[in-house]
Amino acid sequence: MPELAAHIGRETEIRALGSTWRLGRWDRGVWRRFLDWAKTQLPDPLEEALKVVDRLKEPAASNLVQRALAEKTTFLSIGSPRVAELLQSLEGGVYLLYLLLQKHHPGITEDDAMEIGMEYGLQKLQEKLDQAAGTAPPEGNGAPPAR
Repeated sequence: MPELAAHIGRETEIRALGSTWRLGRWDRGVWRRFLDWAKTQLPDPLEEALKVVDRLKEPAASNLVQRALAEKTTFLSIGSPRVAELLQSLEGGVYLLYLLLQKHHPGITEDDAMEIGMEYGLQKLQEKLDQAAGTAPPEGNGAPPAR
């Protein structure tokens, strides 16, 4: 069987709490579920701006609303800095671990994922999450395929 390209995530295993735990691939379905959860964790930038805009004078009020509108379109996307920050947080890492464990351990809870992650170690866990995600190919990765 040919080896998968590096940008394709791989299932991987970790050993913690006296058991071996299998993590599924970090695919689009996992991303979708993570972003749905992120909506409950990250405040909507426009809603937050509208809470304070009436206390500001022009042009600060207009600038705030313009920035919030610009951020609103990307604050819950895969490449968003706010999503990246959430992924680097303990809560985000544990939730991602929970999502990746569900394929092979359907009864797992978020508390279980927290215990597994804490025992395994956050730095080692990040390496396994990276394996599950794959590695983005470098920019300018060659010519597009021939037609």
